[in-house]
Amino acid sequence: MNYKFIFILGIVFLLSFCFGCVRFNSRAVTQQSDASDIQLMPFWEWETIQTNPTFLQTTRHGYFNLQTFEVVIPAQFAGAGHFVGNFAVVERDRGQGRSNKFSIINQEGIEIVRNVDRARLFQSECGNTTLALTEVHSGLMWDGRREFFNLIPSPSPRNTTVRWYNLSSGRRIFRERGGYTTRRDPFRRIMFVDNYLILPGEPRVFPEFIARINADGRFEYVDTITVDELMARSKRERNLERAQNDFRFRNEHREHFIDQYFFYIADRFDIAALFKNIPEGLALVRELGLESHPDLNSPIYSIRPFNRNAVYPLKRTHLLYIVHLARSEADEKYVDSRGIPFPEWYRGLWDPAENKWIIHPAQNQEIFQTPFDDWVLTRITRHTFSASGIYTGRELTSYLHNIPARERYRLSSGGFPTGEVENF
Repeated sequence: MNYKFIFILGIVFLLSFCFGCVRFNSRAVTQQSDASDIQLMPFWEWETIQTNPTFLQTTRHGYFNLQTFEVVIPAQFAGAGHFVGNFAVVERDRGQGRSNKFSIINQEGIEIVRNVDRARLFQSECGNTTLALTEVHSGLMWDGRREFFNLIPSPSPRNTTVRWYNLSSGRRIFRERGGYTTRRDPFRRIMFVDNYLILPGEPRVFPEFIARINADGRFEYVDTITVDELMARSKRERNLERAQNDFRFRNEHREHFIDQYFFYIADRFDIAALFKNIPEGLALVRELGLESHPDLNSPIYSIRPFNRNAVYPLKRTHLLYIVHLARSEADEKYVDSRGIPFPEWYRGLWDPAENKWIIHPAQNQEIFQTPFDDWVLTRITRHTFSASGIYTGRELTSYLHNIPARERYRLSSGGFPTGEVENF
């Protein structure tokens, strides 16, 4: 009888382990329909869950078709990321106080990879290969402190298993297991140049890593060239030269401004053309407090790149810039940032290639990027006050902008288009 009980218990334990382990559905990758021309955007809606004796409200996330505004994947996830190619990372709610897990789905909502603790998606520079980087954690690190004679676990896992998947071909291509420390964090900066995957190193922290992505999607480790040599060679082959401007971007003086290759793919910014197109009553914001910096011999304006993707450091794209403006009583080109209350800032989206506003400046306007070049999200905050001047709250209005059509759609609180269309 005891042996039978132990056998049944072992079967239950084995089944529970299998259902909790990482699964890779390669068949779903190879059998999926070619839906790359469909553009999906995430949205969320409220869901009420009964938890005796009360009710709990939570959000569930899904996806809608950006062309037709029809729901393609119903709201069912605890979280939803943007699609990269035909795939996206979603968060699964496991309930019962357990930490959530992440899965990778295709455009039909089918899970390709499931039960991982971290996941990130990439496309090769040419865009024909989609790669997934996942982590699975086990155990806990202990910080050694004692409280009431008990060790307190820190949130860091003791071990991490790192896996790379080629989602385009349905193949796992790399696996590594080891102790988890910040020195071996595989989610540090990752770059793609030509057909190479690059992880830049950091002195005395972690070594650099270069792998060639072969035609079959497999990695081939390269140790015959350094990252600097590879980048220099690629810049020569692409005839890239560093652009020089008559001003400095916001935070350009800082060590980690965007990335060191940004000015090789960015065309010269015509600041004079921007000044000519600033709306009446507004002026460009100039940053202060840096006059003593030895390398800053030109003004610093509150302009920053909007759609720069440092994952592809040498890939030329149509760059746009967020421009910060403020009210100006006099006919001034710029105003100093010092002393400007935050609610009085204006933001707009500027295209230096055509010298025109993509999104016109508006007060308390925030501008967000989407994975699609033709679509931009904005959110405008309006602060409300009573008749006596007492602050009563704020109103948020979000829009989805179709740039080529010059149309914008008002969004619900969950990010779904309401059908109201306006020209901008």
